[in-house]
Amino acid sequence: MGKSFRSSALKTVFVLILTGLTGLISGDLKAQEKTGSITGSVVDKTTGIAIEGADVSIHRVRDSSFVKGGNTDASGKFTLRDVPFGRYYLKANLVGYNLSVVSGVNVNPNSLNVTLDPIKLSNSTTTTGEILVEGEKNLIEFRPDKKVFNVSKNMTSQGGMLIDLLKEIPSVTVDQDNNVSLRGGEGVKIMIDGRPFGLEGQSRTAILEQTPASEVESIELITNPSAKYEAEGSTGIINIIMKKSINQGFGYNGSVGLNLGTGDKYNGQFNLTLKNEKMNVYGNYSYNMRNNKGSGYSDRIYYNNTQLSALNESNTSDGRGKSHNLKLGFDYFIDRQNTLGLIFNYRNNDRGRTNTGQYNEFDLNNSLISDYYSTTVSDDKGKSYDLNANYTMRFKDPKQVLTADISYSSDRDDELNNSSSIYIIPLNSTPPLRNEYSNEKNDAFSGQTDYVHPLSKDSKIEAGYRITYKNREDDYRVENFDYTSGLFVTDLNQSNNFVYKEMINGLYGIYTNKIGNFGFSLGTRVEQTYVRGALYITGQSFDKNYIDIFPSVSLSQKITQTGEIQLSYSRRINRPRMGQLNPFRSTSFGSTNNYSEGNPTLNPEFTDSYEFSFIQFLPWATITPSIFYRYTKDEISRTRTLIDSVSTLTSFVNNNSSKSYGGEMILNLMPAKFININGTFSYYRSEVDATNLEPGLTNKADSWMARAMGTFILPADFNLQMSYFYSGRRVTAQGTFEPMQSFDMAVKKDLFDKKLSLTLRVSDLFDQLKFKYNLNDVDFSENSERSRDSRTLFLNITYNFGQQDKKQDRRKKGNNNNNEPENEDGFGF
Repeated sequence: MGKSFRSSALKTVFVLILTGLTGLISGDLKAQEKTGSITGSVVDKTTGIAIEGADVSIHRVRDSSFVKGGNTDASGKFTLRDVPFGRYYLKANLVGYNLSVVSGVNVNPNSLNVTLDPIKLSNSTTTTGEILVEGEKNLIEFRPDKKVFNVSKNMTSQGGMLIDLLKEIPSVTVDQDNNVSLRGGEGVKIMIDGRPFGLEGQSRTAILEQTPASEVESIELITNPSAKYEAEGSTGIINIIMKKSINQGFGYNGSVGLNLGTGDKYNGQFNLTLKNEKMNVYGNYSYNMRNNKGSGYSDRIYYNNTQLSALNESNTSDGRGKSHNLKLGFDYFIDRQNTLGLIFNYRNNDRGRTNTGQYNEFDLNNSLISDYYSTTVSDDKGKSYDLNANYTMRFKDPKQVLTADISYSSDRDDELNNSSSIYIIPLNSTPPLRNEYSNEKNDAFSGQTDYVHPLSKDSKIEAGYRITYKNREDDYRVENFDYTSGLFVTDLNQSNNFVYKEMINGLYGIYTNKIGNFGFSLGTRVEQTYVRGALYITGQSFDKNYIDIFPSVSLSQKITQTGEIQLSYSRRINRPRMGQLNPFRSTSFGSTNNYSEGNPTLNPEFTDSYEFSFIQFLPWATITPSIFYRYTKDEISRTRTLIDSVSTLTSFVNNNSSKSYGGEMILNLMPAKFININGTFSYYRSEVDATNLEPGLTNKADSWMARAMGTFILPADFNLQMSYFYSGRRVTAQGTFEPMQSFDMAVKKDLFDKKLSLTLRVSDLFDQLKFKYNLNDVDFSENSERSRDSRTLFLNITYNFGQQDKKQDRRKKGNNNNNEPENEDGFGF
């Protein structure tokens, strides 16, 4: 399999290189074609005053590729020269204004010099400054500080969950337990709409597994955040943007969707938006019900055990879950300069799982001495809600903005695990029976204000303050069955009530300027952290109070009109999460022989992160290579050790340090107007120094991942999308993950003027998504494999409806303020 894949991979690379060389030659030939010019002006829609410094760019209708761009002068005028013959749409925008798109811009021998009517920009709450690369059903935005993946266009995730979307993002890895890592590190901060929304507690997995992918608009990947962002997240930030439909005109619009999957997997959603001159009201609701099956095995060999030589385990699992998700939002346009927003989110989930394992133990002569079954039944109920109020004020200069944001979130999670065993060899009439209760409460408050003050056309200062307060409590109790009394008795040695409080004050300042084609941003963030943890039953407690400085630097140099290089540095922190600190010992992996517990003495890890990237836009492709280097002190890592002859304990420790470095390549190819190919390749190497735990304990690892997605526009409003993923061998401090791969496919049919769409997709078509792990320790070695019913067939049905004010519709038919390009090829926004 390895040789076959390497051969296929080499062929794929060869084809990509050949395609690139062919496109490069054709690009050079196209440069010799005749050209024309486009002239126009940009004004304020309300006052009619000319707007200076607005960004103007033209894009091909065929593939939405960027062609030329510029800025308006002091009189609001612009001229784009040497424009090749073709059909274009033009985009004009500026911070504090709505994006305006002019369609039907044609440069040809009969129209060499095109003069447009004045482009009117209306005031808005949105900000711009990004470069867009758009294609049919595959949209990527490259912004100065982030990459935005508009996954709502991803057909191969239809019917899936949020965790399935994360698996499609370059540099993001999801393991067998749905733990998320970025560039090989688990110190990634995950947010929804810029807020934690329960993702920092033990509900993170439940939220990622039970939030429908259809509710997600885009995923922002911030690999080297500036001082403006919280310093939390040593490997970066993943921000998930949920859908918030806003009418371009007045009226209403919405959609209804239904997903049906084999293996009893269903979800449905409803979205509605209402808008008039003073307000925008929106909401969406989704219901999800899924059953999942899994299986696995592990073969363990002992080296220093005086009784056993081996332990073999095989297990099966049946999971079930259902959830309700509700989001309501309200935007009130007080006047041209002031906007108030309110958002409410609610989630309710109910998950259950039954795990059955068979265990065979062998003595030193390899004779079977124990054969038994263990069953764990889990029931997990949780709910959370999030309230947010935000305010935006703009001054006379639209680039001068003051914002304020207040949020409160509450999360409750109650879990019950029942464990029982049946012994065949030897017979046991009193097998252990165990109940585990976990009641977790998370409450969080945050307040933030940000201010942007322009100093000149190209320079500005930014400043802000943020406070967060978190109060978490985990009441954990263990009961063992007493055959003498016939009752379950609480085990005080394994029961406790852990309370964790954290308050962080953050203050930042950033100076940004641009000199010619060179831009730079210098920032510093100061955070004061206070942490207190307490074990109420044992009376143990700990306090930590520290102040840290987190500088950031970003440099950019525009080499050509379509090419730019960027260099950035930031210092980050990864504070231990609740589950990593919680000292309660509990069963893990649905097995009575595997335990896990947190480490309350765990220290935060600090990371210095460097990144160099290059963005090149060509008529036929977009190329984005980047390299990075990270040095982490006190790296937080998992360990797994034997605690008796058959049981293992998974916990967390601070390694002395680690180094990670590697590179990424993102390609977007348009070999033909009906074909769009996205390819990503990531390679990274990590070096771990754990000599503080054991003399000579170091490890080095190489790992790589590749993803490819192709979208094909077919006749009769059909679309085809295929997605392939491969992860190379990955090394950890105690072992290795074997390579894994998957292939997804989807076909979409649009009906009734694209109001109704039907999508049929299959995930993991060849049933190859399996997690294999080889562990090597001084006392034992273990080979294990786990898999889920990942091969699933889904049918998605979506109906879009809406009605807008007729005056607004007539304005859209003009060529001045159309908010969407004329696009016969289907390359919409």
